[in-house]
Amino acid sequence: MKKGGIIIDKSHYRTNPHAETSFDRLRVTFIESFPAYELFLEKLHAQKRLNARRHLFQILEIADLYHPTDFCKALDLSLEYNVFTATFIKGVLEKHCKHTTEISRVNLYQQLPATDVSCNLADYQLLPTLPDQQPQ
Repeated sequence: MKKGGIIIDKSHYRTNPHAETSFDRLRVTFIESFPAYELFLEKLHAQKRLNARRHLFQILEIADLYHPTDFCKALDLSLEYNVFTATFIKGVLEKHCKHTTEISRVNLYQQLPATDVSCNLADYQLLPTLPDQQPQ
């Protein structure tokens, strides 16, 4: 190493692996989860050539939210109607299926445990006073 030389470490310039995933890597992930739908991938890639990676990434994100059988039904409808967008699949699933994740509701009317809370008010007299304030 020379004094004052510039040292470039390639590992400092890596991007987020989830943000810029290639279409081929997303294809492998999709095929692992849904091996019967390779035709869907081919048609998606043919129809959305310029933005296929984005659509496939969004479709895989949607797949995590729904049951696999419901998601496969949405893929079948997508093949039937020849529409291969994430918004179409999301719309089908939102209209006809339920999320696999349930949001628990808060019961606003539940009875809270009753406890006796009391404080000696003389404790507040022990607080320090500021120099410009005189206790009365």
